Parts: sequence; structure tokens; C-alpha cells
Amino acid sequence: MNNSFYSSSIKDIVDQTPEAVLGHLAKQNPFSLDGLQRNAWLAQISILQRELAGLNGGWLAFEFAIPRMGKRADNIILFGGVIFVLEFKVGTEQFDNAARDQVVDYALDLKNFHNGGHSRPIAPIVVATGAPDAACSLIWADDKVAYPILSNGVGLGRLIKDISN
Repeated sequence: MNNSFYSSSIKDIVDQTPEAVLGHLAKQNPFSLDGLQRNAWLAQISILQRELAGLNGGWLAFEFAIPRMGKRADNIILFGGVIFVLEFKVGTEQFDNAARDQVVDYALDLKNFHNGGHSRPIAPIVVATGAPDAACSLIWADDKVAYPILSNGVGLGRLIKDISN
């Protein structure tokens, strides 16, 4: 069983063209690919390639299957021993509660129902690409799952690097 539509090292994904990454996603997508989804993926790929280019090491998955929920997180990033769960809201201008709840649900399911998540810290991040910059405060719960972090995508790579340190 494939856990994601596409996964690879961060370096390999950053070094590919956006169209090549989109091709991998489209090939594994069991649903009809409409223009809205295609454009959302292209925006997501562009942001991730730009922001993760400076990270050495790590792994990135697109459309990662969340155990027990039957849903998929937009991205899972493994970097510096931390699991980052990203939920993109392309074009959205605010960080709404539904998006925060969604990314936290994904993080908690990974923590409690996925072997790789039991012992690692997990940082859920909502990326609302049209939102203004948000102040970032990192607060960890006792189970090593952070409260949701808010980003508009600018500085995302630096944020991931800082959290993993």
C-alpha cells in the first residue's frame, strides 16, 4: 500500500521541475484531476521548493494517508527528528478554526495510530497562502504534539529548521 501520492528526499523534490512533481502526483491520484486541484498543487510545489531549498536532508510526502481517518494530509515533512504536518489553504486570507482543527487531528492520529509518530515530536502547520504574516509561538503539549503553527508560506523553511533545532 502506498502511503502517499508522492514522496522523496527534500533535495530530490527541490531539484525537480514543478511539472515533474505534478506528474508524479497526477499519476498516483485515483480521482479526476480538476484545474482547481492542479493549481493548488502547483502553488504548494512552488512554495515548498522555494522554502525547503536550503534544508540539508529530510524527506517530504505529498497527500499522505492519515491512519484511521481515511483522509490525506497535504504534506508530511520529516526533518531533524520532527514530523511536520502541513495543511495548505491556497489563496485563503485567514487562519480559520476548521483548518487548525484539521491539521491537529492529523497530527494526533499520526501520534497515536502510526508507528513512526509515537516517539517523535509532531508540529502541525496551517499554511494559508493569502494570509498576512502570523506571529509564531511554539508551544508543545505533554504528548510532544505542538499547538498549531500558522504560516503564509514565507519563511516556512526557516521555521522548520528553527523548530527542528
